[in-house]
Amino acid sequence: RSSRRSPRRGVIWGAFALLLCVYLWNSHVRMGHWTSTTKLFLTDAEHWSRSVKVVHSKASELQAKDDLHGALEYYLKSLAIFDDQAITDYCIARIYINLGRFDEARQRFDKILNGHGIGFHDGNDFLWMTDLGYLLVATGSVEGGIHYLNEGLQRFAYSCYGWNALGVAQLRMGQHEQAVQSFMQGLQCDPDSASIWSNIAVAFAQRQQVPELTEAMQKALALNPQRPAVVWNMRIFTGQGLPGETPQLDLYIPLPGRR
Repeated sequence: RSSRRSPRRGVIWGAFALLLCVYLWNSHVRMGHWTSTTKLFLTDAEHWSRSVKVVHSKASELQAKDDLHGALEYYLKSLAIFDDQAITDYCIARIYINLGRFDEARQRFDKILNGHGIGFHDGNDFLWMTDLGYLLVATGSVEGGIHYLNEGLQRFAYSCYGWNALGVAQLRMGQHEQAVQSFMQGLQCDPDSASIWSNIAVAFAQRQQVPELTEAMQKALALNPQRPAVVWNMRIFTGQGLPGETPQLDLYIPLPGRR
């Protein structure tokens, strides 16, 4: 009886050993994918090209590496699988802002506002609010920009470019004291921002606070003497400007992950 069961037992153990070898080999291959995020996300995107999460993750990896056009391609592929993804639309909008394609960015925000907000929650909705506020200020819709910037910054205050944009908007609205406070908040976030120092100098100039203006411009110049707004304002404040030329307010928005 025992001898009759031995062949079957051998087949079972053989099959088990074969499956174990396959498992170990696949594990080895998969672990090889984890040697770098580039290899991991690219492999996943190739093998699970119909997965919204996988394709979005590949786009995020490219965006983090400043490959905006490559990221845009994968974000659009993710939306082609499932279109109602507010977080993906936001990522696309941010890329469009960084590329200066403001009209296309506004279309994405309009889609977010009219959609179901998938991907956003109380912990990250400041992202689209702050960036929509920035976009509105950059395109001249100052009051709307102030509204969304205030909403975003109340939820998450560590946004240097957000405070700078709010200060610019407030200064354009004649809200001098609020603007200076916003610029100061921005400097707490990033004391090495030449743009914010230059903007504070403009605010001080409007109140004829010459010592403060001079100090702010010197700091802006020391931090980034090539920035166009810094060069322009330095020329104006040192009396080298032409008649009718006025100081410039400087907006900036970094690539994602920067201040």
